[in-house]
Amino acid sequence: MTTGENVSTRSAEWDEQRLESALHQLDKLHLRLRSLRSTIPKIIKPLTTPHDSPEMLFRRFAQASEQALQDIKIFTEAMRNESNRGLFEHATSSRASKTEGITPWLVTAYPGWSQSDHEKKLATESAQTQSSDGHDKALDPPRNVDATLEAFRAAHPDFQVSLDGDDKTIEIIYPSPTKHRFRIAQSTTNPHDAPYVVTCHPFSSQYKAALHHISQRQRPADLVYLLDMIASYSDLTSRPCTKCGKVINTKLAFPVVRRKERSLNAESKTGPVWNAYHAACT
Repeated sequence: MTTGENVSTRSAEWDEQRLESALHQLDKLHLRLRSLRSTIPKIIKPLTTPHDSPEMLFRRFAQASEQALQDIKIFTEAMRNESNRGLFEHATSSRASKTEGITPWLVTAYPGWSQSDHEKKLATESAQTQSSDGHDKALDPPRNVDATLEAFRAAHPDFQVSLDGDDKTIEIIYPSPTKHRFRIAQSTTNPHDAPYVVTCHPFSSQYKAALHHISQRQRPADLVYLLDMIASYSDLTSRPCTKCGKVINTKLAFPVVRRKERSLNAESKTGPVWNAYHAACT
């Protein structure tokens, strides 16, 4: 989107295409602002997690602080750039000239407004993983399980990961202080559509809810997707909700819903990330 084509305030009237483009740009800016609610929890997270050495603690705290500063810098630059300033100026001018019929925008009137693009992307990716007989092609054959777990260990060095050679059961143990234990077993009742059965110990109420959402995941036959989703729950009782910014809501519930969504950081090269939500915030 160029400033001259999309956000110029010299034109008194904007057509529908320009308005939709402007709304999409403001949507991205709003999502970036909302993501800053978790800035402080992300910075202090390394201080609440055990580390092997003071040097590792300092390194992770410094990395978290640097990332937080980068996120704030990106949002500040986005707010100040000519394109977004043009949108705000046009909105102010429009409200001043047309004072009648202005009503507040209610998020409750547009469920899923912030995930529409992501949902379309997920649907496309899901369709691409389907084979001609309707089964998911992402199911790892046994010969690929070892490689998949090796990549998972490299991404999560603090986790304990093991594979039972007899029944091919995978065990994942979170690092201290939680030390929750997940077991992934091969399904014997529905091996094609739901090939994995996941259990957890200790079986607390919040992890019972987490298991429910894991069982409802987008790609039931994708082992890599399943492992990543399980890893995303390691900070279940400390990570704030992406939408409301709270860890515990008014119903005393934790953010047990996980959604893999595009990064709100425009310069991020890590791809989609797992965001946390309260069930009531979805």
